[in-house]
Amino acid sequence: MRLETRQKKRVSASILLILFIVFSYHEISLFPRYFSFRDTSQINFCEQVQREGPMNAALERTLWQPPVPLSKSCGRYKQELRCTRGQPASSQNPIEIYDIFLFSFEVDALEIRFHELDELVSHFVIVESNIDHKGYPKPLLWNMLKHDPRFVPFRSKVIHVVRDVPLDSVQGNRSAIEWTFEHQSWEKALEFCRFLPPQAIVMLGFVDEIVSRQALYDAIYCEDHSSGSNITSALPLSFGIWFPFGHLERAFRTDWPIQGHPYTYGYPSLRYASQCSSGTFRQQFARHKLGGLHISNYCFPPFVILKELTGTEYGSETLQNMTKEQCQQLVHDCQGHSFGRTVPLDQVPEEDLDAVYIPWFVKCNPKRYPSLMHQVDLRAVV
Repeated sequence: MRLETRQKKRVSASILLILFIVFSYHEISLFPRYFSFRDTSQINFCEQVQREGPMNAALERTLWQPPVPLSKSCGRYKQELRCTRGQPASSQNPIEIYDIFLFSFEVDALEIRFHELDELVSHFVIVESNIDHKGYPKPLLWNMLKHDPRFVPFRSKVIHVVRDVPLDSVQGNRSAIEWTFEHQSWEKALEFCRFLPPQAIVMLGFVDEIVSRQALYDAIYCEDHSSGSNITSALPLSFGIWFPFGHLERAFRTDWPIQGHPYTYGYPSLRYASQCSSGTFRQQFARHKLGGLHISNYCFPPFVILKELTGTEYGSETLQNMTKEQCQQLVHDCQGHSFGRTVPLDQVPEEDLDAVYIPWFVKCNPKRYPSLMHQVDLRAVV
């Protein structure tokens, strides 16, 4: 009997090992560079792009940790949360808050978001697809990042929702502007929301649309009697966040503002789970709170390349064989767009300044993301 039990255990272990090898081979065969941990920090990023291909080079480096160690004294940057308008809600019942967001390659934004919202959010719901917005296979980055020391502290709160598309059912096209793939991810997020308890509070958006912790606190825990609202009647609402368009000393007048606040981006939203049954993922509401940061047009060179290859409104088939000069031009153009379409912060109307917010984690670690100020990031010198 003992011999038979041992044999069964050996068979089970062998099956698990085979499954692991098969799964690992599948991941590595799609993106072989992920698991070769060479020291390429001294290699010019755009030279690596030309030599090894833009996707492989950019994916490898976007997973690298910033070389700047974390500050150990951040207390002064993390202000105490209290109601800035109205008064604390009378109800002391615990509130389940689900932060549901779409994620593709925005690793730095994910780190900033986790730190900004961790104390308020019950669950971070990462909605990720196995294809990019051009229909090409992509690895599930959270399966790798969850083992990274900078993300381990948040792992227990993460729910990973995967939109698993059969790869033989799609035809990739780097040149096409096709919204179908992105819209399907929106629907996946709403589908998850509809299965939550009706009174659960959900925030919907993209990973780089980072609502300030104070704005989220005000929206959930503070009653504003001056507007005739209480907690139960305040939702749904939209957040108006600052859109610097790639440089933290600028502001972009967006095409999707909160009404009356032209220098805001108004698509992150807060709702009850029961309200996910109607409406859409990208929807603005009459009520709003201001405060947050939209990290779009992020000019970190690997991210610039990834967005150019995979973004819904970007791309070209010719860039799959990218030259060093093309790579450098794309990074240069990213930085140029920041100034061509924005104004300095001192020209932002006073009524919009409440939306301007730098997350406390960025303030405390100002050299961790130098691309936010168009400075050189040692992970990807071009």
